[in-house]
Amino acid sequence: DGQTFNVRVFSGLAIGTFGARVLKVQYAPYPYLHLSYPTGVQTMRLRKAMRAPVELEATLYDKLGGVPLATGLINDISVGGARLVIGQPITSKDGTLFLGFKAHVGEIEEGVQVAALVRSATTETGPDGRSNHVYGLQFENLNQHQQLFLMNLVYTLIFKDTI
Repeated sequence: DGQTFNVRVFSGLAIGTFGARVLKVQYAPYPYLHLSYPTGVQTMRLRKAMRAPVELEATLYDKLGGVPLATGLINDISVGGARLVIGQPITSKDGTLFLGFKAHVGEIEEGVQVAALVRSATTETGPDGRSNHVYGLQFENLNQHQQLFLMNLVYTLIFKDTI
Protein backbone atom coordinates (compact mmCIF):
# COMPACT_ATOMS: atom_id res chain seq x y z
CA ASP A 1 0.00 0.00 0.00
CA GLY A 2 1.19 3.51 -0.76
CA GLN A 3 3.63 2.57 -3.52
CA THR A 4 3.57 4.77 -6.66
CA PHE A 5 3.46 3.35 -10.17
CA ASN A 6 3.75 4.76 -13.68
CA VAL A 7 0.89 3.13 -15.57
CA ARG A 8 0.83 2.68 -19.34
CA VAL A 9 -2.30 1.68 -21.21
CA PHE A 10 -2.99 0.94 -24.86
CA SER A 11 -6.45 1.57 -26.32
CA GLY A 12 -5.98 0.34 -29.88
CA LEU A 13 -5.38 3.80 -31.37
CA ALA A 14 -3.45 5.56 -28.61
CA ILE A 15 -1.17 4.95 -25.66
CA GLY A 16 -1.73 6.69 -22.34
CA THR A 17 0.53 7.12 -19.31
CA PHE A 18 -0.21 8.36 -15.82
CA GLY A 19 1.06 8.10 -12.27
CA ALA A 20 -1.04 6.39 -9.60
CA ARG A 21 -0.62 5.41 -5.94
CA VAL A 22 -1.68 2.01 -4.60
CA LEU A 23 -4.58 2.60 -2.22
CA LYS A 24 -5.16 -1.03 -1.29
CA VAL A 25 -3.75 -4.44 -2.22
CA GLN A 26 -6.32 -7.26 -2.42
CA TYR A 27 -5.57 -10.97 -2.61
CA ALA A 28 -9.06 -12.47 -2.71
CA PRO A 29 -10.85 -13.61 -4.77
CA TYR A 30 -7.70 -13.00 -6.88
CA PRO A 31 -4.76 -10.56 -6.59
CA TYR A 32 -5.51 -6.98 -7.70
CA LEU A 33 -4.77 -3.37 -6.80
CA HIS A 34 -6.96 -0.37 -6.03
CA LEU A 35 -5.19 2.64 -7.58
CA SER A 36 -5.69 6.33 -6.95
CA TYR A 37 -7.49 8.31 -9.62
CA PRO A 38 -4.91 10.02 -11.87
CA THR A 39 -4.62 13.79 -11.80
CA GLY A 40 -3.91 13.72 -15.53
CA VAL A 41 -3.28 11.32 -18.39
CA GLN A 42 -0.77 11.93 -21.16
CA THR A 43 -1.83 10.37 -24.45
CA MET A 44 -0.14 9.86 -27.77
CA ARG A 45 -1.87 8.66 -30.92
CA LEU A 46 -0.18 5.59 -32.40
CA ARG A 47 -2.45 4.65 -35.26
CA LYS A 48 -4.85 6.32 -37.65
CA ALA A 49 -7.41 3.48 -37.50
CA MET A 50 -8.36 0.45 -35.41
CA ARG A 51 -6.81 -2.83 -36.52
CA ALA A 52 -8.42 -6.23 -36.35
CA PRO A 53 -6.85 -9.67 -36.60
CA VAL A 54 -8.23 -11.63 -39.54
CA GLU A 55 -7.38 -14.44 -41.95
CA LEU A 56 -8.32 -13.40 -45.46
CA GLU A 57 -6.87 -14.87 -48.62
CA ALA A 58 -5.73 -12.10 -50.94
CA THR A 59 -4.83 -12.21 -54.62
CA LEU A 60 -2.17 -9.88 -56.02
CA TYR A 61 -2.63 -8.55 -59.56
CA ASP A 62 -0.44 -6.81 -62.13
CA LYS A 63 -2.97 -3.93 -62.11
CA LEU A 64 -6.47 -3.39 -60.77
CA GLY A 65 -8.70 -5.97 -62.41
CA GLY A 66 -5.67 -7.45 -64.14
CA VAL A 67 -3.87 -10.79 -64.30
CA PRO A 68 -3.43 -12.66 -60.98
CA LEU A 69 0.23 -12.96 -59.97
CA ALA A 70 0.25 -14.54 -56.51
CA THR A 71 -1.80 -15.21 -53.39
CA GLY A 72 -1.11 -14.29 -49.80
CA LEU A 73 -2.79 -13.95 -46.43
CA ILE A 74 -4.06 -10.76 -44.84
CA ASN A 75 -3.75 -11.31 -41.09
CA ASP A 76 -4.36 -7.76 -39.84
CA ILE A 77 -6.70 -5.19 -41.38
CA SER A 78 -7.93 -1.66 -40.81
CA VAL A 79 -9.91 0.86 -42.84
CA GLY A 80 -6.59 2.35 -43.95
CA GLY A 81 -4.55 -0.74 -44.74
CA ALA A 82 -3.51 -4.31 -44.02
CA ARG A 83 -0.64 -6.63 -43.12
CA LEU A 84 -0.02 -9.08 -45.96
CA VAL A 85 2.02 -12.27 -45.58
CA ILE A 86 3.22 -13.96 -48.77
CA GLY A 87 5.74 -16.68 -49.59
CA GLN A 88 7.73 -14.80 -52.23
CA PRO A 89 9.03 -11.25 -52.51
CA ILE A 90 6.74 -9.07 -54.62
CA THR A 91 8.00 -5.52 -54.23
CA SER A 92 9.98 -3.28 -51.90
CA LYS A 93 9.05 -0.45 -49.57
CA ASP A 94 7.28 2.44 -51.34
CA GLY A 95 6.16 0.12 -54.16
CA THR A 96 2.52 -0.32 -55.12
CA LEU A 97 0.57 -3.57 -54.98
CA PHE A 98 -2.82 -4.29 -56.46
CA LEU A 99 -4.79 -6.75 -54.40
CA GLY A 100 -8.23 -8.20 -54.10
CA PHE A 101 -9.91 -10.09 -51.27
CA LYS A 102 -13.37 -11.18 -50.17
CA ALA A 103 -14.77 -10.82 -46.67
CA HIS A 104 -18.04 -11.52 -44.89
CA VAL A 105 -19.88 -9.14 -42.59
CA GLY A 106 -22.89 -11.05 -41.35
CA GLU A 107 -24.59 -12.50 -44.40
CA ILE A 108 -22.97 -10.02 -46.78
CA GLU A 109 -19.95 -11.11 -48.82
CA GLU A 110 -18.07 -8.26 -50.45
CA GLY A 111 -15.15 -8.32 -52.85
CA VAL A 112 -12.64 -5.50 -52.51
CA GLN A 113 -10.04 -4.62 -55.14
CA VAL A 114 -7.64 -1.85 -54.23
CA ALA A 115 -4.24 -0.36 -54.92
CA ALA A 116 -1.99 -0.32 -51.86
CA LEU A 117 1.24 1.50 -51.11
CA VAL A 118 3.89 -0.63 -49.35
CA ARG A 119 4.82 1.17 -46.12
CA SER A 120 7.01 -1.62 -44.71
CA ALA A 121 8.58 -4.78 -46.08
CA THR A 122 10.19 -7.40 -43.83
CA THR A 123 10.98 -11.10 -43.82
CA GLU A 124 9.88 -13.43 -41.01
CA THR A 125 10.37 -17.13 -40.42
CA GLY A 126 7.06 -18.97 -40.25
CA PRO A 127 6.21 -21.88 -37.94
CA ASP A 128 7.15 -24.26 -40.77
CA GLY A 129 10.68 -22.77 -40.95
CA ARG A 130 10.06 -21.08 -44.31
CA SER A 131 10.67 -17.42 -44.96
CA ASN A 132 7.57 -15.27 -45.32
CA HIS A 133 7.58 -11.79 -46.79
CA VAL A 134 5.46 -9.40 -44.73
CA TYR A 135 4.15 -6.15 -46.18
CA GLY A 136 2.51 -3.31 -44.29
CA LEU A 137 0.08 -1.82 -46.80
CA GLN A 138 -1.74 1.50 -46.98
CA PHE A 139 -4.88 1.37 -49.11
CA GLU A 140 -5.15 4.08 -51.76
CA ASN A 141 -8.22 5.70 -53.30
CA LEU A 142 -10.91 3.69 -51.53
CA ASN A 143 -14.38 4.74 -52.56
CA GLN A 144 -17.02 5.50 -49.93
CA HIS A 145 -18.64 2.06 -50.26
CA GLN A 146 -15.29 0.29 -49.71
CA GLN A 147 -14.51 2.49 -46.70
CA LEU A 148 -17.88 1.76 -45.09
CA PHE A 149 -17.56 -1.97 -45.75
CA LEU A 150 -14.05 -2.10 -44.26
CA MET A 151 -15.13 -0.06 -41.24
CA ASN A 152 -18.03 -2.45 -40.65
CA LEU A 153 -15.71 -5.46 -41.10
CA VAL A 154 -13.11 -4.14 -38.63
CA TYR A 155 -15.66 -3.27 -35.93
CA THR A 156 -17.43 -6.59 -36.40
CA LEU A 157 -14.11 -8.45 -35.97
CA ILE A 158 -13.06 -6.39 -32.94
CA PHE A 159 -16.34 -6.68 -31.07
CA LYS A 160 -17.44 -10.20 -32.06
CA ASP A 161 -16.01 -11.77 -28.88
CA THR A 162 -17.27 -9.05 -26.52
CA ILE A 163 -21.01 -9.52 -27.09
